[in-house]
Amino acid sequence: MNRQEKLEVINTLEKRFSSSKAAFVISFKGMNVAQMEKLRKEVRNEGGCVQVAKARLTKKAFQKITLTDSVVDTNIFFKDQVGFIFVETDGSRLAKTLYDLSQKDRFLKIVGCVMDNYAYDNARFVQIAQLPSREIIMGQLCGVLKAPIRNCVGVLNMVLLRLLLVLQQVANNK
Repeated sequence: MNRQEKLEVINTLEKRFSSSKAAFVISFKGMNVAQMEKLRKEVRNEGGCVQVAKARLTKKAFQKITLTDSVVDTNIFFKDQVGFIFVETDGSRLAKTLYDLSQKDRFLKIVGCVMDNYAYDNARFVQIAQLPSREIIMGQLCGVLKAPIRNCVGVLNMVLLRLLLVLQQVANNK
């Protein structure tokens, strides 16, 4: 690989980092071709793409992006054989998929991720992956917002129901 090709790889990675909402760093050491193809297919189904390059080139491209806050030493991202998974849509859905795949495949390890210009290590990634989906959270929020109104309607109905019961008992006593 000559210098021009290396610069193209760095520029491509830099563009992917800047255009994607999330980037996941995976270690695929020990994976065979069939496992890697399965990973690529699952990632593609979720709207992402897998990018593998030399560690030095990915490190150079990664150093050019600006992180908002990094409590994680990002040097851990570039040990062993690492690849990046970029997604331009919702990163939490892909995080759940990657977490499930890493539970099934002992060779696939999630090293960390970058979401919204924040770098996270594996422990934070697991927490993100285990969060409920956006649709579930929205449904729970709607239930919480609807509960006081539903309870108020129930109380008002009980007042009317009690009045009707009293009137019915008065009518039965006559």
